Amino acid sequence: MQKTDWTNVKESTGNSRPGPGGYVLKIVGVTDYALDGYLLFQWDYAEGDGFVDLNRALQETQGWAYPTFRQYYKGKSEGWFKHLLNTLERSNPGQFNVAAWQVNSDENQFKNLKFGALMGDEEYIDKKTGEIKTATKIRALVNAADIRNGNFKIPVIKKLDPNKATATTSPTATAAPAAGPVDNSCPF
Repeated sequence: MQKTDWTNVKESTGNSRPGPGGYVLKIVGVTDYALDGYLLFQWDYAEGDGFVDLNRALQETQGWAYPTFRQYYKGKSEGWFKHLLNTLERSNPGQFNVAAWQVNSDENQFKNLKFGALMGDEEYIDKKTGEIKTATKIRALVNAADIRNGNFKIPVIKKLDPNKATATTSPTATAAPAAGPVDNSCPF
């Protein structure tokens, strides 16, 4: 074991994983998948309670990928994309304007913009063990000011559809917090 001066090490206590709640996030990367009609956004925590730049730190120290979310922009998804645009405009007054953006529709202009996100736990089946586990994911995009003002409700857990449970899962099993990256897009 390596020699460490334990008198200079700060003790870790509690849960270091951001749980369900409202967070102000920022876009750190975006890729256009034009053939499939969506943008893939990479994000990190922008404000609050010791989680600022947590995903960057995990990427640098553990090699984990930034968590992502997809936003489709074609056909029936146009209204949801408009919601994203309006959320970014309201969350970044004076920095982002939908009308100005649509002149050239450059997705790179989304980088470093903040937005509010309601995060909630979702159950999933671990493909290696067959166990039911949980991961915290973005469930809704909201104005960052609503998060800062506490004007939001924490989403309830999204339970796994019982019809999707495999024979290796027990209907009475309790979900345990994910210990590492779920699918390399959600590092908690």
